[in-house]
Amino acid sequence: MKQAHNPLTGFHDIKLLPDHGTTDAFPGPVILALIALLIVLLVFYLFKKFRNRQTPDNAELSPTEEFKRSINSLAEGPLEQNTFVDLSMALRKYLQRVLSGNHLSLTTAEVQLLLASTQKGSLAHALPLTPKAKLNTVQEIIVPLLKQMDKLAFAPLTNETNNLREDFTSAAKTAEEVVSSLDDLLKKEAEKNVTVSTQSSSTVSTSPAKAKIRERK
Repeated sequence: MKQAHNPLTGFHDIKLLPDHGTTDAFPGPVILALIALLIVLLVFYLFKKFRNRQTPDNAELSPTEEFKRSINSLAEGPLEQNTFVDLSMALRKYLQRVLSGNHLSLTTAEVQLLLASTQKGSLAHALPLTPKAKLNTVQEIIVPLLKQMDKLAFAPLTNETNNLREDFTSAAKTAEEVVSSLDDLLKKEAEKNVTVSTQSSSTVSTSPAKAKIRERK
């Protein structure tokens, strides 16, 4: 009788491969290194971004520069009725800085009264050497402009007020003309102040000399 082959025998000479551990342990250090690299790159990016923004954002801007930046930002963004509120606030902030008033916290009617007065925050107080006719001309542009922006911001939209882009362009242009006119008046006012101060100093310095001449006579 032929003996059946036992499958459990005859394979004793097969050697198993040595166990060097699981392959899952190999990617661990690589992943950790990649994570560390990403963190370093992120920190570097944030530092560079903060450093680049620090100078223009934190530096003190002049009233005119701040106004122009606000106008440009509004022009680049989506136009809504609230845009006219922001435009009005930009102009009011400019007035507040150059006239040393509190125009941001006042209503349009109160701004009108303040500009026409002689107290701090008015045109006459900031520009005492400027002819009143020129001050009235500037005021007659500012007040209607603020009223127009109030209407565009809060009145219900109609067919006449539905073209926000055209309305914004017109209002922004007028506001820029106001700022330009006031800048020019303030510059001339400063020049007049220098001239008056120089003349006063000259008068004071020559007075003793004149007195001596009179004494000799």
